[in-house]
Amino acid sequence: MASSKENRVAVITGACSGIGLALTKDLISRGWRVALGDVESSGGDYLFSLFPLGSSIYVETDVTSWESQSALFRAAYEKWGRIDFHTANICVGDRENIFPRRNTIGNPHRAIQRPDLQALEVDLTAVVYGTYLALHYFRQTPGKGGQIVLTSSLAGLFSLSIAPQYIIAKHAAILIKSQLMGWTKSMAPNLAKEGITINAILPGMMPKSLMAERTPKFPKELMTPLGPVLKAFNMFLENPALNGVCAECSSGDVYFADLPQSSEAEMMDNRRKEMVARLNGKQVGKNYVVRSQL
Repeated sequence: MASSKENRVAVITGACSGIGLALTKDLISRGWRVALGDVESSGGDYLFSLFPLGSSIYVETDVTSWESQSALFRAAYEKWGRIDFHTANICVGDRENIFPRRNTIGNPHRAIQRPDLQALEVDLTAVVYGTYLALHYFRQTPGKGGQIVLTSSLAGLFSLSIAPQYIIAKHAAILIKSQLMGWTKSMAPNLAKEGITINAILPGMMPKSLMAERTPKFPKELMTPLGPVLKAFNMFLENPALNGVCAECSSGDVYFADLPQSSEAEMMDNRRKEMVARLNGKQVGKNYVVRSQL
């Protein structure tokens, strides 16, 4: 992937398996030093057996905990004195089914159980934590910039009825990195002034992924191998001009997700026109007709 380039340092969460482990192997083989974070208590022993001495450290990390993620980044910085790259690469699916009717009919005052929001905490809140921490440590080495790549999913472009929390988080993760709206509408352009980039990778269905387990009939020939995913990471790491970009990794190649891009003024003006058209019952765009009454 990348040459050593002054022994750059990466912080990777979700490092014990899947994309995270594959990326770690690739980076270390090319001279990077990597701080590995995962929830597995025995992960360190396993990972250290794979890599040359001194090329990595392992910190047991609960990504939903600010303190735990902070400890991972702090350990990396104390070990090597810099952090150049961070990828948030851990995700979980919905922990409960929201659709079955609960046994509360006829008893409106019965205590309602708090929903399990771990999918949002891992797939979204933890990403925000990691982004904040990465920016903090990038700025400790002025002039060197930094790179963030968030592992989202093609699920972030579509709906999926079996996992609504997962889809919310993946949609939000895309908004963090696109220049369309939300967080990155301000993040990507402003960070570029510091030489910092933030991008997203959207893998399709992978053989051992969360969604593959839930959709066993998905054609195996349409699965996405690791190769295109590593290619996308390489693209971002070696081309700092790419910023606020979503790279779709599906089947055997990488594509830029074609998200519309507008300035804030254009977005506000388009929104105003839509609202006026809606009030007047006129057509908006080529295929969308608004009605003044339902």
